[in-house]
Amino acid sequence: MNDHRVMLDAITTKDKEKAKEIVEKHLNRYRLDQEELIKAFPQYFETTQQ
Repeated sequence: MNDHRVMLDAITTKDKEKAKEIVEKHLNRYRLDQEELIKAFPQYFETTQQ
């Protein structure tokens, strides 16, 4: 949640560079944790079965 607060602050103060930096950091963190998130919360992820 801290990332979201920092993003909101950067957007509110129109700090484009800070907003870009924190959004990239936030999204990269998600990518790194994706497997663990899928295991912990499978109901939030759509799976395709063939």
